[in-house]
Amino acid sequence: MATIAYNAFNRIRHCVTHREWPHYLWLQIVRSSYIRDNALHFQAGKSHKDILWTVNLAIGNARFYLPDIKDYTYRINAASITHRPDYYDVRAHSYIEVIAEIIRLAELKSNKAVRLFLYRHALRETRHF
Repeated sequence: MATIAYNAFNRIRHCVTHREWPHYLWLQIVRSSYIRDNALHFQAGKSHKDILWTVNLAIGNARFYLPDIKDYTYRINAASITHRPDYYDVRAHSYIEVIAEIIRLAELKSNKAVRLFLYRHALRETRHF
């Protein structure tokens, strides 16, 4: 079994360069203290919350370990946002907000080292329209 370790900014660079940023929440195990210390949260009623979660997780100087194991269970939740009748409207608005937030994060001085990669990621997210 191979495990890959990244620091935060190297993770951002790697994901953007390889055009694969796995934003899936089921892929992540995060210490609750890290969530509290970095004020990470989700916005209720929004689609694509996992994108900003993962970007903010990386920007918060997280360490990422990617084991070579595929072990998860997929469940369908009939009450999820993806089953709402207006889901495609919610999805479009949410993507606009996600892209705007990634651009805002790119413009922060503290993220200068990955500014270009964040801009590229925001541009990549626009392909979902």
